Formats: sequence, structure tokens, C-alpha cells
Amino acid sequence: MDEDFVQLRIHGLKDDLFEILRNEPKLVMVEGNKILEVKSTVYDKGTAALSLINQRHYEFIMAIGDDRTDEDLFGVLPPTAFTIKVGTSMSLARYNLRSQKLVYDFFNTLLTTSEVI
Repeated sequence: MDEDFVQLRIHGLKDDLFEILRNEPKLVMVEGNKILEVKSTVYDKGTAALSLINQRHYEFIMAIGDDRTDEDLFGVLPPTAFTIKVGTSMSLARYNLRSQKLVYDFFNTLLTTSEVI
């Protein structure tokens, strides 16, 4: 597909969404990594995670994300959680993996390690 045409369509979509959402105070449009998200101003990944965490105790929490929408989640998790940002941008996550391939390698290492740490 022609890149100029794609950019024109994206711009038009953003304009249309902006008009629709202008009178919707509980919704906001957020641009992320190859994503255009319409999300609640009341609920996000962080509020959803807090709801789950407040319902029961979890021995282990890990959150991995590559988008700025994941920052809501990273920001509310307890300090004992393993939070991992995928990519090179600044983040609230404690750890960083530079690419999705490294996430795959990380999980593969976990799955193939038999040693108890």
C-alpha cells in the first residue's frame, strides 16, 4: 500500500475520532506504538491490575509491555513485581529488554533452566 495514502487515512481517522470523542469526557484517544487507542479516562491497565491485586495475594507478578499505555500498569504494581519495558524509551518499569526477540529469548531461558534459584 502507498505510504502517503496510509498516512492520509490515519490522519483522517484521527480527525474523525477527535470529533466523536470531543463530547465524551470519559474517553480519550491515545497514540501508541503502531496503535491508535480509544481508552477510558476512568479505567486503564493500572486500575485493572489494582483491582486484581486488591482481590487476592499473588506470589509473583510480572508485567511486560512495549507501549506507553503499559506505563499505567508499571506505575501501580508493587515494588516486588518484575516490570519489563520492551524497547529503548524511558519507562517506569524496573527492567528493560531492547526488542521483542529478547523477550522471546528471556522466556525461552526461563523455560529451559532447571536450576532452582
